[in-house]
Amino acid sequence: MDWFRVTLALYRDCLSRGASSLRRNPVVPFLPAAYVLLLDLAGRLAGPRLGLLGGILLVVAEAALASSFFFLLESIVRTRKVSLEDWRNSFSAYLGDFLGVLFVFWLASRFLLPAIGALPQGQLWVAFLLLCAAIFLNALPEAVYLEHRGALGALGESFHFVLENWVEWFPLQLLFALGFELLRQFFLAGPWGPLGFVLSSVLLSYFFLARGFLFVELQGTTRRSRSFRYRARSEGV
Repeated sequence: MDWFRVTLALYRDCLSRGASSLRRNPVVPFLPAAYVLLLDLAGRLAGPRLGLLGGILLVVAEAALASSFFFLLESIVRTRKVSLEDWRNSFSAYLGDFLGVLFVFWLASRFLLPAIGALPQGQLWVAFLLLCAAIFLNALPEAVYLEHRGALGALGESFHFVLENWVEWFPLQLLFALGFELLRQFFLAGPWGPLGFVLSSVLLSYFFLARGFLFVELQGTTRRSRSFRYRARSEGV
């Protein structure tokens, strides 16, 4: 029961800090929508005209925009405020790291998974591996931008973090998954689509901010140490 109270207090704190951080940085909630539109425009312009080179440029653009978004989130998680200078530096901050991650995923999808899929019962093994990746690589963005790990280091760090903290980590993911599903059901279809698109951008920013605060609170701590800290706060020590 003590674990439940501690985790509930942790969630309340992270969700509250995420909301207050968005209020202090009113541009950040709309960045995912802006970046999706930029990628769509880049795809329309570069993809058909440049062929393979266009595809490579789009991957670089994806990594640069991911770098920008998560670098700005790091600034918020660490200092609570982003500046214009942060935005200028954001596109290159983790560009190499996210390119490395995308390259690892490309290698797996291009060579590893097809090879496994060709084995007897291979499709079941592929499904199992994809499920494991969805679980144990769930904290991969945070391992990159909050732990400053390279591509391979971030893969290992995410695995270790989820293994140690899955009970505290995944309820937040399920909570926001429910939020996105409600948005999809009520806003993303029909005439409310543009509003749903904007609301999805805001929710996504809030989701990753709350994840960032939660990751910082969980990383390098144990359930016992978090319980002790909770009791100390409750008693005003």
